[in-house]
Amino acid sequence: MKKIVLALFFVFLLQACGGTPTVRTDSGTFAYEIKDGSVTIVDYRSRGETNVEIFIPETIRDLPVETIAKGAFTSSVSRGSLVAGIVVIPESIQTVKQGAFSGSPGPNAIVLRAFEAPVGFQDGWNATVAPVVYDYASLDVEGDYRYVLTNSDTIVLLKLLDSFDETTLTTPQTIAGKPVVEIADQAALGNTTIETLIVSEGVSRIGREAFQNASSIQTVTLPQSLTTMGERVFSGARSLEEVTFAEGINLRVLPDGTFRSSSPLAQFSNNITHMHIPDSVERIGANVFLNASALESVTFGEESALKSVGEFAFRSTLKMDSIAFPNTLEVIERQAFRNSDIKEFVFPEGMTRIEHGLFMESKNLEKVIIGANIESVAEAAFRDCPKLETLIVYREAAQNITTLDGWTSSLGRPFRQNHVNFAIYLPVDSFTEYSENDRWAFYADKLLTHDDLPTE
Repeated sequence: MKKIVLALFFVFLLQACGGTPTVRTDSGTFAYEIKDGSVTIVDYRSRGETNVEIFIPETIRDLPVETIAKGAFTSSVSRGSLVAGIVVIPESIQTVKQGAFSGSPGPNAIVLRAFEAPVGFQDGWNATVAPVVYDYASLDVEGDYRYVLTNSDTIVLLKLLDSFDETTLTTPQTIAGKPVVEIADQAALGNTTIETLIVSEGVSRIGREAFQNASSIQTVTLPQSLTTMGERVFSGARSLEEVTFAEGINLRVLPDGTFRSSSPLAQFSNNITHMHIPDSVERIGANVFLNASALESVTFGEESALKSVGEFAFRSTLKMDSIAFPNTLEVIERQAFRNSDIKEFVFPEGMTRIEHGLFMESKNLEKVIIGANIESVAEAAFRDCPKLETLIVYREAAQNITTLDGWTSSLGRPFRQNHVNFAIYLPVDSFTEYSENDRWAFYADKLLTHDDLPTE
């Protein structure tokens, strides 16, 4: 009881002088309040470092630390001190107020001593940068790794320590006899020494931004066991040349920004020239190859399960002049090939719609083949494609093309006014139907049949 009275008196004295009590730890300074015999963390100040590890104390002045206040870590986040950081929340914490960790970027991992998260924990951070939460049996260091032994008796590599200075990183299969199953978010963010990365068999997840801006990585080998990756894993890895997926890998999604470059300029773009997409991949996310200006080809296997391609996925790919998607593909999202070097494109049979700005500003696009199932063309789909001269249509029913807004230039002028040699080749038996349709009749002097296709 005396300790509580003394603590309350100390707080009162500081507040009377306009201050807030603080406690310094190895990971920074915590400002706190004491009320009803427990402590609330109201602010955290780092020492200005990035890549920090924050261990929230279980007690302050012999009182339990039970609450993290709204915005307690926001100022730290805004200064960037939580980038690639780890926040360890002790079992004493019972409540996390909404927005306690708000801001971006946030910590890469939250680890808990308790089996159950505190009240309000899910609302404690900005949802767009929500870190992965690990219940753990122990937190330790082995060699160059900070790792957590989870309650399921597996190892998660939380962070590659600054002590690592090798050019080859082969992730361990086991630590302390336990299997390594995951590489956490931002675990090697910004690393400058790794040139060869080999992710060992057994790893099933690589977290968000794990190797983002790792500027020296040239080759990456991914294991069969890998099933999940977070966003932007290799974004900004400007030296990256080759990525090898193990045969039989069951990775279903290449997440948003996986191989994204900040600019198509050579000094900022990665050096990937070819990539074979595993058959298991069902989605290529948004921005996956954005600004990959060295990319010359992307290929797919006969058993490819690809269903969708995200927006801007191949935007500003300046050396890839063609790509053959599997017929399983159903959706290519808006502007996926904007400002690309594509010269000829065949829409897969599974697609029904051509999205907004899909090939906008693709200056070398010459030939497009529209499959029998395409029903609509969105606005500006082929805007500013000055070399586009051949459009081959296989759809039999003209009336089902719901809009032709995509067949215009940036000035809104139809092809027949600024494309002297432009021609639309239609199914022979449907020529009359197309030519009499209000939308297609506008291009009457450009309509021909498949019989008129020039022989090659």
